[in-house]
Amino acid sequence: MHLDALRGLAALIVVFGHARGLFFSSLTAIDNAPHPKTDAFGPSIVSINIGNEAVMVFFALSGYLVGGSVLRQMKQNRWEWKNYLVSRLTRLWIVLIPAILIGAAIDYTGFAFFSHAHSIYTAPPGQDYVSDNTFPSLGNVFVYLGNFLFLQTIFVPIIGTNVPLWSLSNEFWYYLLFPMLLSTFMLKNNVLKSLFYLLLCSAILYCNNQYSNFLFSIWLMGAAVSLLPMVIPPALASRIAMLCAVMFFIFFAGLKKLHLPLYTSDLLMGVATCLLLYCLTGHTAKCQPSLYGHVSRYLSEISYTLYLTHLPVLVFVCALISSPWNMHAINAASLAKLFVACFLAIAWASVLYKLFESRTDVLRKKLLVLLNTKKAQSTSETTAPRTPSP
Repeated sequence: MHLDALRGLAALIVVFGHARGLFFSSLTAIDNAPHPKTDAFGPSIVSINIGNEAVMVFFALSGYLVGGSVLRQMKQNRWEWKNYLVSRLTRLWIVLIPAILIGAAIDYTGFAFFSHAHSIYTAPPGQDYVSDNTFPSLGNVFVYLGNFLFLQTIFVPIIGTNVPLWSLSNEFWYYLLFPMLLSTFMLKNNVLKSLFYLLLCSAILYCNNQYSNFLFSIWLMGAAVSLLPMVIPPALASRIAMLCAVMFFIFFAGLKKLHLPLYTSDLLMGVATCLLLYCLTGHTAKCQPSLYGHVSRYLSEISYTLYLTHLPVLVFVCALISSPWNMHAINAASLAKLFVACFLAIAWASVLYKLFESRTDVLRKKLLVLLNTKKAQSTSETTAPRTPSP
Protein backbone atom coordinates (compact mmCIF):
# COMPACT_ATOMS: atom_id res chain seq x y z
CA MET A 1 0.00 0.00 0.00
CA HIS A 2 2.84 2.40 0.81
CA LEU A 3 4.59 1.60 -2.48
CA ASP A 4 1.30 2.31 -4.29
CA ALA A 5 1.16 5.67 -2.52
CA LEU A 6 4.74 6.46 -3.50
CA ARG A 7 4.18 5.67 -7.17
CA GLY A 8 0.87 7.54 -7.34
CA LEU A 9 2.27 10.58 -5.58
CA ALA A 10 5.29 10.66 -7.90
CA ALA A 11 2.95 10.71 -10.91
CA LEU A 12 0.93 13.57 -9.43
CA ILE A 13 4.11 15.55 -8.76
CA VAL A 14 5.15 15.17 -12.40
CA VAL A 15 1.73 16.43 -13.54
CA PHE A 16 1.71 19.43 -11.21
CA GLY A 17 5.33 20.19 -12.05
CA HIS A 18 4.56 20.37 -15.77
CA ALA A 19 1.41 22.40 -15.12
CA ARG A 20 3.42 24.83 -13.03
CA GLY A 21 5.76 25.32 -15.97
CA LEU A 22 2.79 26.33 -18.12
CA PHE A 23 1.11 28.82 -15.80
CA PHE A 24 3.65 30.49 -13.53
CA SER A 25 7.33 30.67 -12.70
CA SER A 26 9.19 28.45 -10.29
CA LEU A 27 7.95 28.56 -6.72
CA THR A 28 11.56 29.10 -5.67
CA ALA A 29 11.83 32.09 -8.04
CA ILE A 30 14.62 30.30 -9.92
CA ASP A 31 14.02 29.20 -13.48
CA ASN A 32 15.41 25.71 -13.16
CA ALA A 33 13.15 23.94 -15.63
CA PRO A 34 14.05 20.43 -16.76
CA HIS A 35 13.91 21.10 -20.51
CA PRO A 36 15.28 24.58 -21.26
CA LYS A 37 17.18 23.51 -24.37
CA THR A 38 16.05 21.69 -27.50
CA ASP A 39 18.21 19.88 -30.02
CA ALA A 40 17.45 17.81 -33.11
CA PHE A 41 16.10 14.96 -31.01
CA GLY A 42 13.92 17.05 -28.73
CA PRO A 43 14.22 18.49 -25.22
CA SER A 44 17.46 17.95 -23.31
CA ILE A 45 17.42 17.77 -19.53
CA VAL A 46 20.15 20.01 -18.16
CA SER A 47 19.01 20.78 -14.61
CA ILE A 48 16.80 19.20 -12.00
CA ASN A 49 13.33 20.24 -10.92
CA ILE A 50 10.68 18.60 -8.81
CA GLY A 51 9.29 16.65 -11.77
CA ASN A 52 12.72 15.29 -12.60
CA GLU A 53 13.14 14.23 -8.97
CA ALA A 54 9.88 12.28 -9.25
CA VAL A 55 11.20 10.47 -12.34
CA MET A 56 14.18 9.29 -10.26
CA VAL A 57 11.63 7.78 -7.87
CA PHE A 58 10.06 5.93 -10.81
CA PHE A 59 13.42 4.55 -11.95
CA ALA A 60 14.35 3.27 -8.50
CA LEU A 61 10.89 1.80 -7.96
CA SER A 62 10.98 0.13 -11.39
CA GLY A 63 14.37 -1.38 -10.64
CA TYR A 64 13.07 -2.71 -7.33
CA LEU A 65 9.91 -4.25 -8.80
CA VAL A 66 10.98 -5.39 -12.27
CA GLY A 67 14.65 -6.02 -11.53
CA GLY A 68 13.79 -7.78 -8.29
CA SER A 69 11.38 -10.07 -10.14
CA VAL A 70 14.06 -10.96 -12.70
CA LEU A 71 16.55 -11.77 -9.95
CA ARG A 72 14.09 -14.04 -8.14
CA GLN A 73 13.15 -15.91 -11.29
CA MET A 74 16.75 -16.52 -12.27
CA LYS A 75 17.63 -17.75 -8.79
CA GLN A 76 14.71 -20.18 -8.97
CA ASN A 77 15.59 -21.27 -12.54
CA ARG A 78 12.21 -20.02 -13.78
CA TRP A 79 13.55 -17.34 -16.11
CA GLU A 80 12.22 -17.26 -19.69
CA TRP A 81 12.75 -14.50 -22.21
CA LYS A 82 9.42 -15.21 -23.86
CA ASN A 83 7.33 -14.66 -20.73
CA TYR A 84 9.38 -11.66 -19.72
CA LEU A 85 9.13 -9.89 -23.06
CA VAL A 86 5.40 -10.57 -23.35
CA SER A 87 4.87 -9.23 -19.85
CA ARG A 88 6.96 -6.08 -20.38
CA LEU A 89 5.79 -5.25 -23.89
CA THR A 90 2.09 -5.70 -23.17
CA ARG A 91 2.52 -3.50 -20.09
CA LEU A 92 4.25 -0.79 -22.12
CA TRP A 93 2.49 -0.88 -25.50
CA ILE A 94 -1.10 -1.14 -24.31
CA VAL A 95 -0.71 2.42 -22.98
CA LEU A 96 2.10 3.80 -25.16
CA ILE A 97 0.50 3.26 -28.57
CA PRO A 98 -2.83 4.95 -27.78
CA ALA A 99 -1.02 7.64 -25.76
CA ILE A 100 1.11 8.56 -28.77
CA LEU A 101 -1.77 8.53 -31.24
CA ILE A 102 -4.25 10.36 -29.01
CA GLY A 103 -1.60 12.82 -27.85
CA ALA A 104 -0.70 13.57 -31.47
CA ALA A 105 -4.39 14.12 -32.28
CA ILE A 106 -4.66 16.59 -29.38
CA ASP A 107 -1.52 18.37 -30.59
CA TYR A 108 -2.83 18.55 -34.17
CA THR A 109 -6.07 20.05 -32.88
CA GLY A 110 -4.18 22.57 -30.80
CA PHE A 111 -1.99 23.66 -33.70
CA ALA A 112 -5.03 23.86 -35.99
CA PHE A 113 -7.12 26.08 -33.74
CA PHE A 114 -4.60 27.92 -31.52
CA SER A 115 -1.59 28.59 -33.72
CA HIS A 116 -2.30 32.33 -33.69
CA ALA A 117 0.19 34.85 -32.38
CA HIS A 118 1.10 34.56 -28.71
CA SER A 119 -0.46 31.09 -28.25
CA ILE A 120 1.47 28.38 -26.42
CA TYR A 121 1.50 26.50 -29.75
CA THR A 122 3.66 29.20 -31.34
CA ALA A 123 6.58 28.08 -29.13
CA PRO A 124 6.94 31.35 -27.21
CA PRO A 125 10.11 31.82 -25.15
CA GLY A 126 9.86 31.04 -21.47
CA GLN A 127 8.20 27.63 -21.76
CA ASP A 128 9.76 24.23 -22.45
CA TYR A 129 7.06 22.04 -24.01
CA VAL A 130 6.47 23.42 -27.51
CA SER A 131 9.42 24.04 -29.83
CA ASP A 132 9.94 24.71 -33.51
CA ASN A 133 10.38 20.95 -34.00
CA THR A 134 7.11 19.98 -32.33
CA PHE A 135 4.69 20.40 -35.23
CA PRO A 136 6.98 18.83 -37.91
CA SER A 137 7.34 15.70 -35.74
CA LEU A 138 3.58 15.13 -35.92
CA GLY A 139 3.68 14.59 -39.68
CA ASN A 140 6.62 12.19 -39.83
CA VAL A 141 5.72 8.49 -39.89
CA PHE A 142 9.28 7.51 -38.91
CA VAL A 143 8.97 9.58 -35.72
CA TYR A 144 5.83 7.63 -34.82
CA LEU A 145 7.53 4.30 -35.48
CA GLY A 146 10.60 5.36 -33.53
CA ASN A 147 8.48 6.36 -30.52
CA PHE A 148 6.54 3.09 -30.72
CA LEU A 149 9.87 1.23 -30.64
CA PHE A 150 11.35 3.30 -27.77
CA LEU A 151 13.90 5.03 -29.99
CA GLN A 152 12.93 8.57 -29.05
CA THR A 153 15.95 10.71 -28.08
CA ILE A 154 18.16 7.99 -29.63
CA PHE A 155 17.35 8.06 -33.36
CA VAL A 156 14.16 10.14 -33.56
CA PRO A 157 12.74 13.12 -31.64
CA ILE A 158 9.94 12.87 -29.11
CA ILE A 159 6.54 13.00 -30.78
CA GLY A 160 4.65 16.26 -30.31
CA THR A 161 4.44 17.80 -26.86
CA ASN A 162 4.66 14.48 -25.03
CA VAL A 163 8.00 15.31 -23.40
CA PRO A 164 7.74 12.60 -20.67
CA LEU A 165 8.36 9.96 -23.35
CA TRP A 166 12.10 10.57 -22.89
CA SER A 167 12.11 8.46 -19.74
CA LEU A 168 10.11 5.61 -21.28
CA SER A 169 12.87 5.08 -23.83
CA ASN A 170 15.32 4.72 -20.93
CA GLU A 171 13.00 2.36 -19.09
CA PHE A 172 12.59 -0.04 -21.99
CA TRP A 173 16.30 -0.39 -22.66
CA TYR A 174 16.94 -0.94 -18.95
CA TYR A 175 14.42 -3.79 -19.15
CA LEU A 176 16.62 -5.42 -21.79
CA LEU A 177 20.03 -4.54 -20.39
CA PHE A 178 19.44 -5.94 -16.92
CA PRO A 179 18.43 -9.53 -17.80
CA MET A 180 21.05 -9.71 -20.56
CA LEU A 181 23.78 -8.74 -18.11
CA LEU A 182 22.48 -11.22 -15.55
CA SER A 183 22.11 -13.96 -18.15
CA THR A 184 25.76 -13.52 -19.07
CA PHE A 185 26.98 -14.21 -15.54
CA MET A 186 24.19 -16.10 -13.71
CA LEU A 187 22.88 -18.57 -16.27
CA LYS A 188 24.78 -21.50 -17.71
CA ASN A 189 25.31 -20.19 -21.22
CA ASN A 190 27.83 -21.24 -23.80
CA VAL A 191 30.58 -18.81 -24.65
CA LEU A 192 28.97 -17.64 -27.87
CA LYS A 193 25.68 -16.78 -26.19
CA SER A 194 27.45 -14.87 -23.43
CA LEU A 195 29.46 -12.92 -26.00
CA PHE A 196 26.26 -12.22 -27.92
CA TYR A 197 24.63 -10.76 -24.80
CA LEU A 198 27.69 -8.64 -24.08
CA LEU A 199 27.75 -7.30 -27.64
CA LEU A 200 24.05 -6.38 -27.44
CA CYS A 201 24.59 -4.62 -24.13
CA SER A 202 27.54 -2.72 -25.54
CA ALA A 203 25.49 -1.66 -28.58
CA ILE A 204 22.62 -0.42 -26.40
CA LEU A 205 24.93 1.52 -24.10
CA TYR A 206 26.72 3.01 -27.10
CA CYS A 207 23.48 4.17 -28.75
CA ASN A 208 22.03 5.59 -25.53
CA ASN A 209 23.23 9.00 -24.48
CA GLN A 210 25.48 9.51 -21.47
CA TYR A 211 22.64 10.70 -19.25
CA SER A 212 20.52 7.62 -19.99
CA ASN A 213 23.41 5.33 -19.14
CA PHE A 214 24.01 7.22 -15.92
CA LEU A 215 20.37 6.84 -14.86
CA PHE A 216 20.69 3.07 -15.31
CA SER A 217 22.74 3.14 -12.10
CA ILE A 218 19.66 4.40 -10.22
CA TRP A 219 17.56 1.61 -11.74
CA LEU A 220 20.21 -0.90 -10.66
CA MET A 221 20.22 0.48 -7.12
CA GLY A 222 16.49 -0.19 -6.95
CA ALA A 223 17.07 -3.78 -8.09
CA ALA A 224 19.81 -4.17 -5.47
CA VAL A 225 17.38 -3.23 -2.70
CA SER A 226 15.41 -6.40 -3.47
CA LEU A 227 18.49 -8.46 -2.54
CA LEU A 228 19.11 -6.87 0.85
CA PRO A 229 18.17 -8.96 3.90
CA MET A 230 15.57 -7.29 6.09
CA VAL A 231 17.13 -6.37 9.44
CA ILE A 232 14.46 -3.94 10.68
CA PRO A 233 12.77 -5.44 13.76
CA PRO A 234 9.05 -6.03 13.09
CA ALA A 235 8.13 -4.16 16.28
CA LEU A 236 9.87 -1.01 15.01
CA ALA A 237 9.00 -1.35 11.31
CA SER A 238 6.01 1.01 11.40
CA ARG A 239 7.86 3.80 13.21
CA ILE A 240 10.97 3.45 11.07
CA ALA A 241 8.91 3.53 7.88
CA MET A 242 7.11 6.68 9.05
CA LEU A 243 10.33 8.40 10.11
CA CYS A 244 12.05 7.54 6.83
CA ALA A 245 9.05 8.77 4.81
CA VAL A 246 9.04 12.12 6.63
CA MET A 247 12.80 12.54 6.13
CA PHE A 248 12.47 11.56 2.48
CA PHE A 249 9.83 14.17 1.69
CA ILE A 250 11.79 16.87 3.51
CA PHE A 251 14.80 15.94 1.41
CA PHE A 252 12.66 15.76 -1.75
CA ALA A 253 11.26 19.25 -1.15
CA GLY A 254 14.64 20.77 -0.36
CA LEU A 255 16.94 19.10 -2.88
CA LYS A 256 16.43 21.70 -5.60
CA LYS A 257 17.39 24.49 -3.24
CA LEU A 258 20.83 22.94 -2.82
CA HIS A 259 21.59 23.89 -6.47
CA LEU A 260 23.67 20.76 -7.01
CA PRO A 261 24.83 19.54 -10.43
CA LEU A 262 22.29 17.41 -12.30
CA TYR A 263 24.07 14.07 -11.92
CA THR A 264 24.73 14.64 -8.21
CA SER A 265 21.10 15.60 -7.57
CA ASP A 266 19.79 12.57 -9.46
CA LEU A 267 22.14 10.20 -7.66
CA LEU A 268 21.20 11.56 -4.23
CA MET A 269 17.52 11.25 -5.07
CA GLY A 270 18.09 7.67 -6.20
CA VAL A 271 19.87 6.79 -2.95
CA ALA A 272 17.15 8.47 -0.87
CA THR A 273 14.43 6.58 -2.76
CA CYS A 274 16.18 3.25 -2.31
CA LEU A 275 16.52 3.87 1.43
CA LEU A 276 12.82 4.69 1.58
CA LEU A 277 11.95 1.54 -0.36
CA TYR A 278 13.94 -0.60 2.05
CA CYS A 279 12.25 0.93 5.09
CA LEU A 280 8.75 0.72 3.58
CA THR A 281 9.13 -2.94 2.61
CA GLY A 282 10.09 -3.73 6.20
CA HIS A 283 6.58 -2.66 7.24
CA THR A 284 4.70 -5.87 6.46
CA ALA A 285 1.67 -5.50 8.71
CA LYS A 286 -1.60 -6.42 7.01
CA CYS A 287 -3.29 -3.42 5.38
CA GLN A 288 -6.63 -2.39 6.78
CA PRO A 289 -9.37 -0.94 4.55
CA SER A 290 -8.98 2.83 4.56
CA LEU A 291 -9.38 5.92 2.39
CA TYR A 292 -5.59 6.15 2.23
CA GLY A 293 -5.40 2.62 0.86
CA HIS A 294 -8.12 3.12 -1.75
CA VAL A 295 -6.66 6.42 -2.99
CA SER A 296 -3.12 5.00 -3.05
CA ARG A 297 -4.22 1.97 -5.05
CA TYR A 298 -6.19 4.05 -7.53
CA LEU A 299 -3.41 6.58 -8.13
CA SER A 300 -0.90 3.77 -8.53
CA GLU A 301 -3.11 2.00 -11.05
CA ILE A 302 -3.50 5.06 -13.28
CA SER A 303 0.04 6.38 -12.74
CA TYR A 304 1.51 4.96 -15.96
CA THR A 305 -1.39 6.17 -18.10
CA LEU A 306 -1.33 9.53 -16.33
CA TYR A 307 2.39 9.90 -16.92
CA LEU A 308 2.13 9.23 -20.65
CA THR A 309 -1.02 11.23 -21.42
CA HIS A 310 -1.07 14.33 -19.23
CA LEU A 311 1.20 16.82 -21.01
CA PRO A 312 -0.60 17.15 -24.38
CA VAL A 313 -3.81 17.74 -22.39
CA LEU A 314 -2.15 20.33 -20.15
CA VAL A 315 -0.76 22.21 -23.15
CA PHE A 316 -4.15 22.15 -24.89
CA VAL A 317 -5.98 23.38 -21.80
CA CYS A 318 -3.35 26.06 -21.35
CA ALA A 319 -4.05 27.29 -24.90
CA LEU A 320 -7.75 27.39 -24.07
CA ILE A 321 -7.61 29.31 -20.82
CA SER A 322 -4.32 31.20 -21.03
CA SER A 323 -4.16 33.09 -24.30
CA PRO A 324 -2.08 35.04 -25.09
CA TRP A 325 0.38 32.84 -23.26
CA ASN A 326 2.55 34.29 -20.53
CA MET A 327 3.85 33.34 -17.11
CA HIS A 328 1.37 34.54 -14.50
CA ALA A 329 2.03 35.84 -11.03
CA ILE A 330 1.13 33.35 -8.32
CA ASN A 331 -2.37 34.35 -7.31
CA ALA A 332 -5.82 32.83 -6.92
CA ALA A 333 -6.57 33.06 -10.65
CA SER A 334 -3.36 31.38 -11.81
CA LEU A 335 -3.67 28.67 -9.17
CA ALA A 336 -7.26 28.05 -10.27
CA LYS A 337 -6.09 27.62 -13.88
CA LEU A 338 -3.39 25.20 -12.77
CA PHE A 339 -5.80 23.06 -10.76
CA VAL A 340 -8.39 23.03 -13.54
CA ALA A 341 -5.76 21.86 -16.03
CA CYS A 342 -4.48 19.17 -13.65
CA PHE A 343 -7.99 17.97 -12.83
CA LEU A 344 -8.82 17.59 -16.54
CA ALA A 345 -5.55 15.77 -17.22
CA ILE A 346 -6.20 13.33 -14.35
CA ALA A 347 -9.81 12.80 -15.40
CA TRP A 348 -8.71 12.16 -18.99
CA ALA A 349 -6.08 9.68 -17.80
CA SER A 350 -8.73 7.87 -15.73
CA VAL A 351 -10.86 7.39 -18.85
CA LEU A 352 -7.93 6.12 -20.89
CA TYR A 353 -6.90 3.81 -18.05
CA LYS A 354 -10.32 2.15 -18.17
CA LEU A 355 -10.12 1.79 -21.94
CA PHE A 356 -6.58 0.44 -22.18
CA GLU A 357 -4.31 -0.13 -19.18
CA SER A 358 -6.96 -1.88 -17.10
CA ARG A 359 -6.98 -4.65 -19.73
CA THR A 360 -3.24 -5.36 -19.45
CA ASP A 361 -3.54 -8.61 -17.48
CA VAL A 362 -6.24 -9.97 -19.80
CA LEU A 363 -4.16 -9.25 -22.90
CA ARG A 364 -1.00 -10.65 -21.33
CA LYS A 365 -2.71 -13.91 -20.34
CA LYS A 366 -4.22 -14.34 -23.79
CA LEU A 367 -0.87 -13.83 -25.49
CA LEU A 368 0.90 -16.25 -23.14
CA VAL A 369 -1.80 -18.89 -23.67
CA LEU A 370 -1.54 -18.41 -27.43
CA LEU A 371 2.25 -18.68 -27.44
CA ASN A 372 2.29 -21.68 -25.11
CA THR A 373 -0.40 -23.41 -27.18
CA LYS A 374 1.61 -22.94 -30.36
CA LYS A 375 4.73 -24.19 -28.59
CA ALA A 376 2.88 -27.28 -27.34
CA GLN A 377 1.51 -27.98 -30.82
CA SER A 378 4.96 -27.59 -32.35
CA THR A 379 6.46 -29.92 -29.75
CA SER A 380 3.79 -32.56 -30.26
CA GLU A 381 4.24 -32.44 -34.04
CA THR A 382 7.99 -32.98 -33.78
CA THR A 383 7.74 -35.78 -31.20
CA ALA A 384 4.68 -37.67 -32.50
CA PRO A 385 5.47 -41.05 -34.12
CA ARG A 386 5.26 -40.99 -37.88
CA THR A 387 2.73 -43.27 -39.58
CA PRO A 388 4.49 -45.49 -42.08
CA SER A 389 3.51 -44.74 -45.65
CA PRO A 390 1.59 -47.45 -47.47
